[in-house]
Order: sequence, then structure tokens, then C-alpha cells
Amino acid sequence: AMLVPALVFGLLGGAIVDRTGPARGLAIGATLRFAVVALAAAFLHGSSTVWVIAFAYSAVSQIFSPAEMALVRTLRKDAPGQAHSLLVALQYAGQGLGFAVIAPALWYLGGAEAMLGGSAVGFLALTIISFALASRLRNTAAAQAVPARCAFSFKDTLGFFRGEALARDAVSVLAVKAMVTQGIIVALPLYLSHDLGLGRSALIYLLLPGIAGLAAGLVWAAPAVTKARAAWFMRAG
Repeated sequence: AMLVPALVFGLLGGAIVDRTGPARGLAIGATLRFAVVALAAAFLHGSSTVWVIAFAYSAVSQIFSPAEMALVRTLRKDAPGQAHSLLVALQYAGQGLGFAVIAPALWYLGGAEAMLGGSAVGFLALTIISFALASRLRNTAAAQAVPARCAFSFKDTLGFFRGEALARDAVSVLAVKAMVTQGIIVALPLYLSHDLGLGRSALIYLLLPGIAGLAAGLVWAAPAVTKARAAWFMRAG
């Protein structure tokens, strides 16, 4: 439910971001994410429809995610590697906080409906922040829209990937990262609990390697990445 929309709608989502400009694309993607979660909070009845929510969320994320990536260099032209590492660190920290603290508390208070309601509040805050950022960037390159005939023509894009080995490496790394991350978030806790018999308290140790990796990324990898060394870093990662 999470991976199929990325494969089917990924190119279209990126084209929409090119057409609108990444600043507007971020606001549009955040609004759509909020809409999906808010509708789920209002109409979810039982766990049988969870895959529908995951599918819809992943589909609209194909607009939000490329806009988010495209804005990294706009926000920190002098150190885009550090900005991206910090962005990823904050995302994983937020996921860990939600997984270990917020979600269990909301489940205790009101079950799945309370969890979705709390998520909707978070996405509403993200939407407001995204619109504020888009407003601040309205006179920058991040707000520039590409004509539709260019945004939805993939000839130049395919030519770019044919000629740029670094870009091909980056696509491979991002694809593997997405699959591994989603596998860890969804499958690994169940495997440790059901198959290995580890209790909930043992799941906290899943966070420790991630924390170590984030520290290494922020302190060592991000400042050291240059275009000349990017291929080595991606393959090593």
C-alpha cells in the first residue's frame, strides 16, 4: 500500500511539483496529506480500511516528498548536505517520538480514532508551516513554475539520467532507503515481538543504531560530502 503508489505516481508527482514550483508543491502536498488523515479520522471504521488510508497517503506524498527535497538547496545554498542530514534526523526523531510516546498515549486515551485525530492535528500544523514557507519563498527560484509542456515531458529527464551516473546512484540509494525504512517501521517490530518473543521494552533498542547513524551523518558524513566524493558515500551508505 505504501510502495505501489510511489512506483505508479512518483513521476507524475514530481512533474506536478515542477509545474507549480517546489514552494507551492510543498503546500499542496501538505494540504493533501492533511486531507487524507482528517478524512480517515472522521470515517475510519475498523482496521480493514487501513490499507486504503496508507495507499492514499503514499499517493499524495508523491507531491510533498519531491517538493521537500527540491527545497533543501534553496534553504541552505552553502551547506545543502548538512541541511538534508538535519531534515532526515528530525524526521526520524519525530517518528521515534510518535512510535514510542505519542501513539501509545493516544491509543490509551481513545484507540485508533484518537491516534488518527492526533495525527490530523500534526498535519494541520505542517500545512500551516508549509504555506508560511511558500509565502516567504514567493519571490525566489523555489516559486518559479515550469510550463506544462516541459514539466510533463520526460525526454529531458531520461536524457539527464542517461548522462549522469551520480543521479542514477542517487535514485538507487533513495529507492533502497525507502524500502528498508518502511520494512523496519512496519515489519521488524512485529517480527521481533511475534517470532523472537521479545517484549515491547526490547523494541527501544531498534532506535539505538538509528541514533548512532544520525549522529555519524550529522557530524561526519554531511560536512564531508562533495560532488567528487558523493558516489563513494552513496555506495558505502
